[in-house]
Formats: sequence, structure tokens, C-alpha cells
Amino acid sequence: MEEFLDLARRGKNDLWRYIIGIILIFSFYLLGVIIPFIVALAFGLPVDLKTFQIIGLNQLGEFLLTMFTFITWVIGIFIVVKFLHKRPLLSLITPQKSIKWKTVLWGFILFFGLLIPVTIVEYILGPSDFRFNFNLYSFLIFLPFILILIPIQTTTEELFFRGYFLQGTGLLIRNFLILAIVNGIAFMLIHLGNPEISGGVLMMIYYAFVGLFLAFITLKSGSMELAIGVHAAFNLFYSLILGYSNAAFSTPSIFIKGSMDPLYTLISIIVVSVLFYLIVFKYKSNLLK
Repeated sequence: MEEFLDLARRGKNDLWRYIIGIILIFSFYLLGVIIPFIVALAFGLPVDLKTFQIIGLNQLGEFLLTMFTFITWVIGIFIVVKFLHKRPLLSLITPQKSIKWKTVLWGFILFFGLLIPVTIVEYILGPSDFRFNFNLYSFLIFLPFILILIPIQTTTEELFFRGYFLQGTGLLIRNFLILAIVNGIAFMLIHLGNPEISGGVLMMIYYAFVGLFLAFITLKSGSMELAIGVHAAFNLFYSLILGYSNAAFSTPSIFIKGSMDPLYTLISIIVVSVLFYLIVFKYKSNLLK
């Protein structure tokens, strides 16, 4: 944990740099929202400026529009870390000279696998809520975009929250648990605009717990590889296998469910996270090597 947090000290880490850095990073994030609408207006496409939606887009168009934000966001992170903090982007991920892709892969496979049984239980508890949604043509059209853009989306969030923000707060706070809690709250706050939050307080706790867990395994392992794998597994599972009608973005998943059950969603993520932790850190520590 100490070595990972101390990566922030390799470059310029003045408080004013972090303040300006966060402003710049979210300015690039907003650019990803604004640019498509400027282009749409320039070409005379109908737009709803109240909801920032381009009217008439199909499902793939809406997905690409949502993912574009993460392209500009990761560019902003790179510029801030490289030129404002004067350190390499790799320093947000690991103190090692290279990324341990084996750890990323194992984190992905294990977490993806653990999501399967909790989804089966969810189906058993309420089979009428599930609908078989598979359309081979739509699935194959979407597949390359999902496999490329979802990992970019999740890795971008990890670079900011479990990298830039976690290491930045680590300059002020060294308590393991407090750092993870603060990170979880920050992760929850940026997702308040997601439609899933309509589930109320339990969904807010759910997002906070996800952020806390990802920060916890990052601090525990001393690098971000596990969190990158877990986050990608999570979003790919719910993009390809099981989608929700009230999800932040829509994809032609194999199955679709009307909405998330806030209580079951929270309980299941806690169970999966505990099992993941036990397997990785208690029984299979060689996964981190």
C-alpha cells in the first residue's frame, strides 16, 4: 500500500496541481459530452439541449455517444499526469516497470465467473423479470465495440479514481480504511446521474461499496491491476450477458431484466466481493505474482 501511494511523490504533487488537475480532467470529460452535440448541430441533426440527447439515434449510436466521453476523459488524465504532475501514466497503475497483465486477466476471469451464480440465483428468485433478448445480428454488430470501448471506459474510471484520486488523497490520509471509504463516496457521487440511482439509498450504497471495494483491493495488492480486471469484468458481464432496462447505457445483451432490485443487487455485490477477496488474498495469493 505504501509503495503504491508513494508513487504520487515521484512527480510534482503540490495541492494546487491537484486542484487544477481535477478541474482540467473533468473539463475534458465535459468536452466528451459537448463535442457530439456541436457536431450534431453543425450537421442539422435534431438535439434536445435539456437532456443532451441527439434525437433519432439508434441503440448503437447512443452507446457510441456515451462511450465518447471516456475517450476525452482518458486524454485529459494523460495530459494532466504527464504535463502537470510530470510523471508517467504507468505510475497511476503500479510501482513496477510494467503492468502485470496476468493479474488483470485473473481478476477479470474470477470476478466474471463469480457473477454467474449470483445471476442464476437472481433468476430463480424472480424468473418472470427476465427476458431472453438475444439477437445474433445485433449482438455481433455490437460485440467489437463493446469489447473495445467498455474496457476503455472502465480503465479510465480506474485511472482516475483508484489511480489519480486515490494516490492524491493518499498524500493527506494514510489510513487504509478511510482512504477506501473516501474513494467509495467519490465513486458514488459521480454516478448519481445514472438512472440506476432511481433505486434510492440502497443503490447509492451499492455504488459507494463498489468504489470502496475497488480501492480496497488496489491498496491491498499495491497496484491497480486487479481493479482494472474486476471493473472490466463487471461492466462486460452486464453489457453482454445481462442488461437492465434502466441501465446507464443499452446494449443487446443475451438476457434483459426490467430493473435492478436494489436490495438483491447490494447483497450480491457484497457476497461476490467477499468471495473474490478470500480467493485472491487468502487462498490463491500466487494470482498476484
